[in-house]
Amino acid sequence: MQFMIKPQGRIDPTAITKQLIQNYQYKFVHPNVTKSIWSYQDWASLIRHQAGKLQPKPHYAIINGGIWGTQFQNESSRQDLLAALNETGIRGVWRTTTWPRGKDRPASTWAENRLVATDFREHGHLVLDAHWTRQLPSFVYWNDNHPWEPVYRILTEEVFEMMGHRFPKNYEKIDRNRILPSPTDTESQQGDASSPSSSTSSSTAVPEANRPHGLRLAVLGDSLSRFQYLSLAYFLARGKWFGPLRRPNLMSENFFNNGERDFFNFAQKQLDHSEYCDCSPKEGQWELSVENRFFWHRQTNNTLTYL
Repeated sequence: MQFMIKPQGRIDPTAITKQLIQNYQYKFVHPNVTKSIWSYQDWASLIRHQAGKLQPKPHYAIINGGIWGTQFQNESSRQDLLAALNETGIRGVWRTTTWPRGKDRPASTWAENRLVATDFREHGHLVLDAHWTRQLPSFVYWNDNHPWEPVYRILTEEVFEMMGHRFPKNYEKIDRNRILPSPTDTESQQGDASSPSSSTSSSTAVPEANRPHGLRLAVLGDSLSRFQYLSLAYFLARGKWFGPLRRPNLMSENFFNNGERDFFNFAQKQLDHSEYCDCSPKEGQWELSVENRFFWHRQTNNTLTYL
């Protein structure tokens, strides 16, 4: 599979240690980068040479092909991906692609998602099915491809359950039906783009003792995966989910005059200074952009990576 925008970075994964994250100044690095140190053209190489060498190594990797297209209709590409996961001892979680607002994705995208999902299940890996997002009303999105919370929260809660995490008794797990329209709803009854429901945010923080501990997770994909990473990292850092009505919002870049540069710095602060961001925004030159995030929460010893 060829990436339309290939993953690349400046930091060797073996250099990402807890000590580095602990002492970092919490702003994105390499703002003038024009050439990456590492770059891979396929998922299997990314897993073998980057995700598989992270310290500590992830137990799970959430993988999503995103909106750019893959070559996973080719069986050899799917088998190479499975082989890379087996060689590194990482259990894969294939996340099917979320639905865009008001339209369909190419048929090839869904065909590839089904093929990979079938192979993952047959080989003992996990599948996070996001097909239900096809029913999301338009007001849940801030642009054609990216929804607000609680969509990422719902997906992440499902991942937690797959991994065996038990929520505390007083934790309120979001039911996806709360944000899906009923068959009799009209668009006016569902709301508008500026008002996602505030009832889906979490105002009371889950105590550190009741959050996951010792989590080792990598998230691999494009911006659809990046926002799921940020949603999860915020929860791991603060014990609650980012509210959809907050402005500016961690799930959207639209509130920042200087684009991704300001967004990157905002994200660092929201994650309670627990993240090292090997990030270099290149507005209009996405092939030169770098965004790799390394999160470690000292008190719960959770590590989370976005590549």
